[in-house]
Amino acid sequence: MSPSVLLRSVTVTKDMHVQTRRRRRPEAAPSSSESPNSDNREDSRADFRLLHSLRPTNYPLPSVWHLSRCQDISPCATHTQVSIHPTDCAQSAPQDKASAKSDRVLWDHYTPAMTPPTALERRPASTPLDEILSILDRDGGLVIEGMFTRDLIDAIRRAADQRADLIEPGSATQGLGEDGAAFVGTNTTRFSSLGKLTPAYFDMLDNELFASIADAVLLPTCGSYWVNTAQVMYIGPGEPAQVLHRDGNNWWEFVSRTWPDSPEVTISAMIGLSDVTEEVGATRVVPGSHRWSELQRFEDDVETVPAELGPGDALVYSGKVLHGGGANQTADRTRRAMHLSFVAGWLTPEESSAIDYTTEELAEQSPRVQRLLGHRSYDPRPHRGGGLWLKQVKAIEEN
Repeated sequence: MSPSVLLRSVTVTKDMHVQTRRRRRPEAAPSSSESPNSDNREDSRADFRLLHSLRPTNYPLPSVWHLSRCQDISPCATHTQVSIHPTDCAQSAPQDKASAKSDRVLWDHYTPAMTPPTALERRPASTPLDEILSILDRDGGLVIEGMFTRDLIDAIRRAADQRADLIEPGSATQGLGEDGAAFVGTNTTRFSSLGKLTPAYFDMLDNELFASIADAVLLPTCGSYWVNTAQVMYIGPGEPAQVLHRDGNNWWEFVSRTWPDSPEVTISAMIGLSDVTEEVGATRVVPGSHRWSELQRFEDDVETVPAELGPGDALVYSGKVLHGGGANQTADRTRRAMHLSFVAGWLTPEESSAIDYTTEELAEQSPRVQRLLGHRSYDPRPHRGGGLWLKQVKAIEEN
């Protein structure tokens, strides 16, 4: 359903009261479900969130406004005119020609809906790349149906099932001891080094669609990227929901210093190895959270949506979006899925792929796979920077 389009005029007065006036655009037909008094029932707290998201970068609003007023706004696209007295702000706006003519700062902005969707967008793997990237940029994630072939998925599933029988649930620590084990869960089985289990993993790394998405998302900030990690993630019966988190926070010192304008440095996919339903613990996502102004915002009651998958379907999502494994509400079924992510070549990946595989083991693989697994050096070009991950002061492939 297309969102209604409204005109909204918002004024912040000196006593911090938000006054809102809205009218429907002439070309938009009224919604049959909208009552005559719906405008009057608008929660003004939504406007605080809107104001903060629309503020000019040189004109910050007091943080108390948005920290105490973080309610989702109504599901509509809005055109907003905002009037703010400079004396109301915690910091004075720089004086310029526009502000010198008035004691108010005015700006207009047109923005899409800010209320998270009630379900993730789903698209077949044949969908044009531009459309996929548009949804990814807007929502922070989407499900791509049939991104991987059934034969490839079946091969990985067979190898993963055999290996999972040898792994104790809850034994993965993410390298952080008890803290990492708590993050993983006591009845969740995780393991990596998947190329040691089946050559189908190398075929997965050469997937053209995921490569195109990763190129578009990551190459604006790096010369190349490599595998961050590829992990089987089997959530066992009775496992509670995982804490919501952002994958990009692996590189906290970078992300925390650049948020909310952090560039994308990682892109992830949660891939179904069997039917992944909400009941067995489908990954839950907070669409739009990659655009939040607050990095450490983790409300317990935040709205999440499940990413249900069939075998070969993939939830592709930004490293900036909040998500987490869902609760497995069954008594005897396991959620069978795997995670595959890439990271900018100038960052350290989660998985030590480079020492997992010998040069001989990768000799027959494509140059892309060799690079993804750390057997080629990092060249920053066309960006600035130096060559990294060298051998004998030369690129690995030159030795």
